[in-house]
Amino acid sequence: MSLFDRALAASALSARQVQIEVTESASLAVVDEATRALQALHARGAEVVLDDFGAACSSFDLIRRLPVRRLKIDRAFVSDLPERRDNAAICEAVVGLARALDLAVTAEGVETEAQFEFLRRLGCAFAQGYWIARPLDAADARARLAVEADARAAA
Repeated sequence: MSLFDRALAASALSARQVQIEVTESASLAVVDEATRALQALHARGAEVVLDDFGAACSSFDLIRRLPVRRLKIDRAFVSDLPERRDNAAICEAVVGLARALDLAVTAEGVETEAQFEFLRRLGCAFAQGYWIARPLDAADARARLAVEADARAAA
């Protein structure tokens, strides 16, 4: 049994509930090996996410070769939004690229409402960072999800 299978069994999750995040720099170091391993996980249903996009050398070849379904914009490009024009242009380009390739995009390090609104206007549908929520342990995460599910059900 593979490590992936053991992790699924221990968590009671299906492969479709799993996101595998791989950084650009790690992928570049072992492209062929990473491609085979990630394609196998993708075939099982796991979502492959290219993390820290733009932090390394942003190889477009990786997006073509790996079974990537999501790009994560590195926090370095989010931190000074919307004031810093070069970061704004980079975020706009990544969101546009993702849209053209039918990929989802998550912005990392969103810490202000202004950053969140700027990214939302660009079409970035997912964000993570302290403005969304501080890191939670498992019990607090379950409690928060339960409260949000109850609120949605009541609406």
